[in-house]
Amino acid sequence: MYAMSMKEVFSAAQHDGWFSRARTGLALRVLGAMRSHFYPHSIMRAMIVVLCVLLIPLVVATVTATVGLERLTLQNQRAIIHATAVVRYGHQLLGELGDMERAAGIYEILGDTKFFESYRHSRELFQATLRKLKQQPLAGAQLGQLGQLDAAERALSAQLDGPPLSPDGEQALVAELQQMRRMAQDVLTQSSRSVEAKLARMQERSAHTRRVLLWEAAAVIPAVALVCLLVIVMIVRPLRRIEGKIRELGNGDFDGPLTVYGPRDIERLGERLEWLRSRLSELENEKQTFLQHVSHELKTPLASVREGASLLSDGVVGQLNAQQSEVTTIISRSTQQLQKRIEDLLDFSAAQSRDTALQIVAVSLSWLVEELVAQYTLVTDGRRVRIETRLVPITIEADREKVSIVLDNLLSNAVKYAPPESTIVVSVSHDRDWAQMDVLDQGPGIGPQDRERIFEPFYRGTGIGAETESVGGSGLGLSIAREYVRAHGGSIDVVGSDRGAHLRIRLPIHSTWLSVASKRGSARV
Repeated sequence: MYAMSMKEVFSAAQHDGWFSRARTGLALRVLGAMRSHFYPHSIMRAMIVVLCVLLIPLVVATVTATVGLERLTLQNQRAIIHATAVVRYGHQLLGELGDMERAAGIYEILGDTKFFESYRHSRELFQATLRKLKQQPLAGAQLGQLGQLDAAERALSAQLDGPPLSPDGEQALVAELQQMRRMAQDVLTQSSRSVEAKLARMQERSAHTRRVLLWEAAAVIPAVALVCLLVIVMIVRPLRRIEGKIRELGNGDFDGPLTVYGPRDIERLGERLEWLRSRLSELENEKQTFLQHVSHELKTPLASVREGASLLSDGVVGQLNAQQSEVTTIISRSTQQLQKRIEDLLDFSAAQSRDTALQIVAVSLSWLVEELVAQYTLVTDGRRVRIETRLVPITIEADREKVSIVLDNLLSNAVKYAPPESTIVVSVSHDRDWAQMDVLDQGPGIGPQDRERIFEPFYRGTGIGAETESVGGSGLGLSIAREYVRAHGGSIDVVGSDRGAHLRIRLPIHSTWLSVASKRGSARV
């Protein structure tokens, strides 16, 4: 009857929530392992990989451009050499045909063998030039014209080697030579056109090579930019996360573990920072516990001393003389100051504790200020100090006790440092969704060099005048005020003033920045 099926076990586990949490934890561990596997083991290795990735496309593009340019240059050189040779040989053919025509004409007229030898010499040069032309990379039509020109020249030479020609034969010989010159001129014209066509092809190939190089450059630049972006994401993001965590630690926020994914060097740095965070958190907890224990241990004997001093002052053990009464008064005053220091330490410890929940209720700031001012009536009358209030009815959602401590600390400082016959101004106003409280006194004020440090624990400032050097204080009041104000999502600042100190507190009117579960009540206070 106690047996359960696997389905029932899984159903119960999912109902309890541990199965889903375990599955989520496993997924996070797998994801972390995949990320760790994706990132390089060190920044140096990452830099080497990135350098290689950047160099490979650059080297490929450079090699391709170099080979393409060398090939294009070689083709252009060959084309220019062939074109120049064809044009030169074409002009030589025309010149040699002209020499042959003149020599043959004079030979037929005079019959002088000297001119026939001149014809033969020009014919040999013509044949040599013709053979050179046939060796050039010519088109088929040009080669055919050269063949016809060679055949015509051989037929003409055979006629000259035969018996003397008649007048009609001589005219036919001259016409044949003229026809050969026209054929040579056609060869030269076709060669010039072929050279122009080759030059056009060379320009087209140059433009094509230039386009290819531009496309390669256009492909390499985005690739390099993408690799640089990946490197930035891979290295800068975890460094920014570490920087943010260091800033949190510097502000005293030790909550939340730190997990960094990136190169192994940065992950090790994150692990050491996480160890530092956990160690600082332990030390903070130990400090809070120590303060609480020490304060408790001090308060018990202190209460006995205060009670004894009170009994002596009341004459329970006998009537005291003037000197003895003065001693008991000093003891009573000192125990009261020591009691205030202990309470300040406890308040400061509680203010720095992140686990202290705010008891959110509706708080009327004007009523709270009037209540606090009434508590200082005897003190201000004794010091001949007047407190002036300028209050606008405002109700905020906040922790009444902590806001009361904040205002009490500010008002206490103002009363301590205010000279006789002076006025302290306490005002409450609002600015849209914010409540604003100002406390102004006519004391020595806060110097510019102290405005940044006045809220630090145990700091009492350097600009206190000689008339107020004897005023005692723990240096924790403003620190406690700042912690409580920040806990409410507000701010506390020193405002510049021509005379005296001017402190301003800003608190949100509505506690929408807090979770609903943190609210403990809604009654008007």
